[in-house]
Amino acid sequence: MKPIGSSRTCRLRWVSHLIEAGTGSWDETLVRRYFYACDAEEILKIKIPHHGGRDYVAWHFEKNGIFSVKSAYRLAMRREHGEGNIGTSSTTLDGRTVWKALWSAQVPEKVKVFVWKVANNGIPTQANKCYRHLSQLESCEICGFQREDCFHACVKCPHAVALRHAMRAHWLLPSEED
Repeated sequence: MKPIGSSRTCRLRWVSHLIEAGTGSWDETLVRRYFYACDAEEILKIKIPHHGGRDYVAWHFEKNGIFSVKSAYRLAMRREHGEGNIGTSSTTLDGRTVWKALWSAQVPEKVKVFVWKVANNGIPTQANKCYRHLSQLESCEICGFQREDCFHACVKCPHAVALRHAMRAHWLLPSEED
């Protein structure tokens, strides 16, 4: 939650300055003086813990409130590449059905995680390594002649096709056309 802004200049630095010392409840006159009405109403709804505690600076881009270089990097990448806000979902209702089916499938967890990573372009293919400046070449290290992205690594690479063909001798797998 972030207030719209303050209705006037405020020199208060800590949230504890908005709390009455004797009662441990919000100083309603101060809250209403420094915040717009809609923000003041929301602030006054927040329950104040009675066990006490010190104010501290929290990094609101992390659930634990602790700053890390990793969280700052994710924030910078999100802003630079125009991704959505934290906690939003662009998945359609049909997409959610697919994910529910995946996570409830009777397969080992590592298979579910691998499928999720493939669907989100999260496996360390040469194309992904090149994008992250970890490699100079995008070509497949196994077959050597195509750009190795998730689709190539899992479906198109001749070695992946040969592996599935060999697996059909032991397991019932769908045909390549399916």
